[in-house]
Amino acid sequence: MRRPLKTVETIKKHVTYTDKITALFTLTYFASYLTRVNFAAIISGIEDATGYSKASLSLCVTGLFICYGLGQLVSGYLGDRLLPKPLVFLGLLISSLCNLLMTLCRSPLWMAVLWSLNGFAQAFMWPPIVLLLTVILDERDYRKAVMSVNSGGSIGSVVIYLVAPLLMVFFSWRSVFVFSGICGLVMSALWLRYCPSVSATVSNPQKRPLRDESGKILFPTEMFFILLAVVLQGALRDGVSTWMPSNIEETFHLNGKLSILSGAILPLFSTVSYRITLYIHKKWFTNPVRCAGLLFLLGSFTAAFLTVFSDWSAVLSVLLFTLLSGMMHGINLMLVSLLPSYFGKMGVVSTVSGLVNSCTYLGSALVTYGIGASVDLIGWEWVTGIWCAAAFVGAIVCALSSRTKWSREWFGEK
Repeated sequence: MRRPLKTVETIKKHVTYTDKITALFTLTYFASYLTRVNFAAIISGIEDATGYSKASLSLCVTGLFICYGLGQLVSGYLGDRLLPKPLVFLGLLISSLCNLLMTLCRSPLWMAVLWSLNGFAQAFMWPPIVLLLTVILDERDYRKAVMSVNSGGSIGSVVIYLVAPLLMVFFSWRSVFVFSGICGLVMSALWLRYCPSVSATVSNPQKRPLRDESGKILFPTEMFFILLAVVLQGALRDGVSTWMPSNIEETFHLNGKLSILSGAILPLFSTVSYRITLYIHKKWFTNPVRCAGLLFLLGSFTAAFLTVFSDWSAVLSVLLFTLLSGMMHGINLMLVSLLPSYFGKMGVVSTVSGLVNSCTYLGSALVTYGIGASVDLIGWEWVTGIWCAAAFVGAIVCALSSRTKWSREWFGEK
C-alpha cells in the first residue's frame, strides 16, 4: 500500500516550536557569516583589482578579529544582564550597514577601520544567541540546535565562496558587500519580528557571584589551559580558511577566482565535521575537552602531511586543508559551543561564551596578520609546519586538562 504524500498541513503539524526556534537562529547566524567572512573570501580578488599589498589587506581581517574578540567580552557581560534579543538585532544591523559602506572605501586604511567596526558589531550575536538557546531549550534540544546554528554559519561561508566569484565576474568585488549587506538587513528585520523576548533575569535570577554552591571558583587553573587551547584552535581554523585560496593560487598558479571557489569546500565539510564530532562526543568522549584533544592530535598529523606534500597537487592540498579545517571546527563545537552551557547553573552562560569566543579570535588575529606578513619570507611549508606544532601543543594542553579531577567532575566523568 502506497504511503500518502505529505501535504503542507501535515508538515506544519510536525514542525515543533523547537524546530522554528532552531531555524530562526540558524538563519540569523547564516546571515552573520555572510556579512563577516566575505572580505576574507575575496581578499585575493581585492588584491588583484586594487594592487593593495597582502599585508595591508590582512590588516582588515586582523582588525575584525581583534575587535570581534574584544567585543565578545563586552557582549558576553551584557548578555547576562540585558535583554539578549536587541543585542543580536543591533549587531546584525550595524554589521549590514558596514558591509554597504565598504563599497565607498578607496584606501586600505579606511577599509581596516570600517571592517574593525564590523567585527565589534558581529561580537554582539554569538553570546546572546547561546544564552537564548540555553534558556529556551532543554539540554538535548540545545545540543542539536547549537550544531544546526554552527552549520548555518558554515553554509553562509559556502554561499559566499560560491557567489563571490560570480559577482566579481559580472560586476566587481564591491558587489559582494552589497549582496551581504542586503541579506543582513532582511534577516535583522526577521529576527526582530520573530525572536522571543527573554529577560536576562530568567537565566540569572539571583545574580550569583562567579562561584558555585560549594564555593568552588568558576575559573580554576584548568580553565586557563582550556582557554589556551581555544586560542590555538582559533589560530588554526581561521588561518586555514583565510589563506587557503591564496596558497592554492600561489602554489599551483591557478586563476584567482578559481582559488576563491575552492574555499567553498572548507565550510561545506565543516557541516559534516559537526555531526561527526557530536557523534564521537556522545559515544566515546563525553568530556568535551578530551574530545577536543583527540581532534587536535589528528589535526597535527594532517598538518604534517600538508607540509610534506604541499606542492604535489592542488586536489591533495585542498583535501588536507579541508580535513584540518574540519577538525578545528569540531574543536570549536566542543570548546566554544558546548562548554558554556555547563555554566548555566551559575547564570553566566553569556559571559563564559563571550570569554571563550574572545580567545578564539585572539588566536585568529595573531595568525592572520602573521601569515600575511611572513609567508613571503619563510614560505608556505614553514607556515604549515608551524600549524602542525600548534595543533600538537593543543592536543597536549587538552590531554593534561581533561585528566584533572576538576575536569572529570565538571563534565560528569567517573
